[in-house]
Amino acid sequence: MQYIKQLDSLRAIAVLFVIFHHWKPAQHVNRFSLGAMGVYIFFVISGFLISSILLFAKKNHETNHTSKKTILKSFYRRRVLRIFPLYYFAITLGYILQNHINLYVDFEKLLPYLATFTTNYYFLFNETWGGLFSHFWSLAVEEQFYLIWPWILVYCHKKYLPVVIIIFIFIGIGHQYLSNYEIEQVGISTLSCFDALGLGSLLAFYYVYNPPTLIKFQKVFAPLGIIILVLFLMKYLFLYGVIFIPNLPLGTSMAIMTTALINHFIVHHENKNFKEAFFFKNKILIWIGKLSYGLYVYHYFIPEIFGPIIFGQNTQTFKNQNFSLNHSFQFVTYLLITLFISFISYRFLEQRFLKLKNLFKY
Repeated sequence: MQYIKQLDSLRAIAVLFVIFHHWKPAQHVNRFSLGAMGVYIFFVISGFLISSILLFAKKNHETNHTSKKTILKSFYRRRVLRIFPLYYFAITLGYILQNHINLYVDFEKLLPYLATFTTNYYFLFNETWGGLFSHFWSLAVEEQFYLIWPWILVYCHKKYLPVVIIIFIFIGIGHQYLSNYEIEQVGISTLSCFDALGLGSLLAFYYVYNPPTLIKFQKVFAPLGIIILVLFLMKYLFLYGVIFIPNLPLGTSMAIMTTALINHFIVHHENKNFKEAFFFKNKILIWIGKLSYGLYVYHYFIPEIFGPIIFGQNTQTFKNQNFSLNHSFQFVTYLLITLFISFISYRFLEQRFLKLKNLFKY
């Protein structure tokens, strides 16, 4: 599969959204749901990349007659090498630090759900969050989704795949509409995320099997994405109720906008006149995007670990401040620390396992 560097820039934007959401002053958390927006961007990217990899492998299978079981074995082994080392390292870190810092959760009670990638349902059914592990719900969603999705992509005939993917998309949209919005954790069910993961997968199907279709898609997704963006901004600029704005679920809105953007990247990523190149081909953003998994996993721990040492305060004190020069200085300090730790983690932990992925080719 061809490397599309703009996707790393998009990952950077997604993880910065999540970090800002978790670190900004508490009274501003509900103004813009940047955390949820960032996570849904990740879901679409993940759906697109994972589905593209599997469908390219399936396409090669159709010509080279390689085993479908080999494709699935390679996928799960490579997935373990990418996700598990850092994920379980962070859990181990939490276990070690639980008596030294406030994790804001009963760690012993949460541990079985962390270990089995089921935290999203623990949070949902208990109507609670997991302290410094709250953001792990999205990792649980992805792992649950990929227990079934590769089997569908590999074994379902390509003739029927678009229909199957579209059904999954509508399951996600429908589940969001039918859910109880009085519960804060309503959007973290795996079913609620099917639309974002599915839209990425639908894009992947045509990217692999019928690339010219993506040009036609652009004529639909581009204006649709812009319309949703405008309506979204109008809604959150307190115009809701003044004019009619369709109540499209946040996840679906972000998924459509992200799909439109990725489709644009695919069509234009090799174009030297690519208008957004100054931003989406920015080397700093691409570098941050490569570190995005570590940034996502570590960021919530940083203010709690380093805050008392550097600023004499914990996470709660940091979040309870108003926007100020002092808060901004602390924010930048924590971000630089998170970037440094994520770089060290990527260089000396993650890459050691990523190199092993070459042993399991499709």
